[in-house]
Amino acid sequence: MIAGVFCVLILLFEKYSFKEREAFSLQNQINKSVDVLKQLIIRDGLGQTEQALDLTASVHAGQFRKNKKGKAIPAVIHPVTVALHAAALSFSEDELLAAALLHDALEDSTLHELPGSFSLGVREAVDTLTYRGRGKADTSAMLAYYHAVAQNRGTALIKALDRCHNLATMSEGFTASQQKTYIKETEHYVLPMMAGAEKHFEDLKRPFWLVRYQMASVMRTAADDLTGDVLTEMNH
Repeated sequence: MIAGVFCVLILLFEKYSFKEREAFSLQNQINKSVDVLKQLIIRDGLGQTEQALDLTASVHAGQFRKNKKGKAIPAVIHPVTVALHAAALSFSEDELLAAALLHDALEDSTLHELPGSFSLGVREAVDTLTYRGRGKADTSAMLAYYHAVAQNRGTALIKALDRCHNLATMSEGFTASQQKTYIKETEHYVLPMMAGAEKHFEDLKRPFWLVRYQMASVMRTAADDLTGDVLTEMNH
């Protein structure tokens, strides 16, 4: 079952990456994704995940993903996708899925911390995943952030899946120069974080192989397309 879900998610992932999702309703995609999560919640009794799903819907209500064509893509699709990819890779622990759903909650809202009704594990994971220096090019802060992320199996997986999904969709919201910067950041920080984490957590090796393959494919395609775009930006 998990393998089948994973194949379906990868197909959706690829379609989303290459702007072929016009054939189906985006809202229907979100609804179906949420339904899959709800089925997992009911089947496995995932109380933290259920609470996280409600909070992420509230936190991201009215927020949209960056899009150069003006399409209104609800921001909630991102954390839901990250959580589903974790589950599809057989990482379906309650705290991990809850943290995946809430990994952007503190950065994208006025919340400073999660409610005390969440377990300590969820609260610590989300705190670790929250980058406090957003918008600042601080190498030491970035290194410290990714070092902390690599120390925990769940946060390392969530960050890898987060970056993978953002890479796959970056062409829709980033300028060419922003995409190049994002790729460099991935190479300098995210890939080394993954390499470090899998040395300590054996069960991350297989999913990280799959994530690296997807990242490499996206970055190669982007690199081929970006050179001319960056020159065009510089001339305007």
